[in-house]
Amino acid sequence: MIDGTLDDEFTSLCILRHATGVAAVETSDGMLLMVEPGGSLHRLNSTAVSIWQLIDGNRPLGGVIAALAQDYSSSIEEITLGIRTLVAQLGASGLIERNG
Repeated sequence: MIDGTLDDEFTSLCILRHATGVAAVETSDGMLLMVEPGGSLHRLNSTAVSIWQLIDGNRPLGGVIAALAQDYSSSIEEITLGIRTLVAQLGASGLIERNG
């Protein structure tokens, strides 16, 4: 399970994907995600949408971090904690899961 800790289970090598049953709708200021069939809604801001779109089931978490650091002209160190925090929240909400 993704729990936000920086242990061996939550590394830059893990590959994540959108969970089955998650519907996404883009809005003018981000995105709404709904877990079906439960119907719980989650709102993502534009930065979180960038991360969501990079979680594709093929790219390791380290690749997501590197791509976002490049897009935002930030260092990997600066951006890693924020991405790991969001990934932990998405996982706890049932919006993403490990691929494989």
